[in-house]
Amino acid sequence: MKYNLNSGLVLPPDANPSTYSRVDKFTLTNPTRYLYNFSGWTGSNGTTPQTEVTIDGSVATGKRTYTANWDGQPFTVYFFSNFEPGTYQTQTFKYGEEKALNANPFTREGYDFIGWNTVGQPTSDNPGTSYADKGNLLINTALDENQLKLWAQWRIRSHTISYAYSNSAPDGAPAVPASATVAYGSGQTVAAAPTLIGYTFSGWSGKTKTDGAALTVDANNAFTMPDDDVEFTGAWTANTYTVTLVTNGGAINSGNVTGYTYGVGATLPADVTQTGHTFLGWFDNEGLTGTPVTAISTEETGDKEFWAKWTPIAYAMSSRDISKSYLRDHQPIYDSNSSSETIVYPYTGCLARFRMASLMAGATLKSMSATHIGRSSSNQSHLTQSVLCLSMTLSKS
Repeated sequence: MKYNLNSGLVLPPDANPSTYSRVDKFTLTNPTRYLYNFSGWTGSNGTTPQTEVTIDGSVATGKRTYTANWDGQPFTVYFFSNFEPGTYQTQTFKYGEEKALNANPFTREGYDFIGWNTVGQPTSDNPGTSYADKGNLLINTALDENQLKLWAQWRIRSHTISYAYSNSAPDGAPAVPASATVAYGSGQTVAAAPTLIGYTFSGWSGKTKTDGAALTVDANNAFTMPDDDVEFTGAWTANTYTVTLVTNGGAINSGNVTGYTYGVGATLPADVTQTGHTFLGWFDNEGLTGTPVTAISTEETGDKEFWAKWTPIAYAMSSRDISKSYLRDHQPIYDSNSSSETIVYPYTGCLARFRMASLMAGATLKSMSATHIGRSSSNQSHLTQSVLCLSMTLSKS
């Protein structure tokens, strides 16, 4: 008789005989094995395990072989999430049984699952034992309280922060900030907004790349890195400025300018008129000094104010004798349709001779004085009064 105990043990060792005879009749002593339950003998008694096998020599013949069969005792595998206290699932195994672990049932935002370990936080001093997700497990040694505890192992994800201009960047615009790869959940700060003379930058606006969700940024430009790549975009806008044109009594007939855009500039109107005056151009100061300005260049910035400069148109008037009766009949005349006075002077004495070197059209008489220059020459012997020279001061209303 031969026995295969499959790591079991029969006590005493000779409890089961190695031979038998026709007069022998006995029942096999069942073996024992640590961590296993004996499930029965197979062999000469058949393929179905039997926990009680009796040998009757009167009917048994020939050599006989018996194999001990074992059923491992159960133990429990605990799967802990390792990020939410008290969260776990279980799976039942048997000692000596090899089968696959259940698939990981947990998900963790911002982390990738990388397997199981018998230690929650492995270190070089305590590395624990690792198991792959759905990997095979075979335990032949006793477990404390018949339990195997496995903790999920996680690796934090990293994502990219990038910057881009959402429209065409003007010449001279700074390069966008460099991209950076950072860990999920880490505190980050938005790059400073770029600056460029003549342009306004909209500021950086962030969103996630996967679903386009807007990123929340606090007043200090700080944000928490989400579980996704993030892109910040911003746009440039050319500045616009105000232009004020002071006409000084004139009128802009066409080409009026009220503002300009940086990079474009503006041409100041040339079709400007004022009755009785010649337009000398626009000046950038109220004192009308310096060089006239005809245009605002593409590189200028800021609000602008320009003043129109004028010069009176000169009208020549020759000397004229005015009779007493003309002067008597022509008193000062006022033109109600003009902002200025048109004046014909009253007579002074019998005959007056005056000369106006120029007359300012549309002007108002501010002062006038008469100067006695003596009697007339011999060729004007008919004069009986002194001749007066009238001088006057005219200026714009």
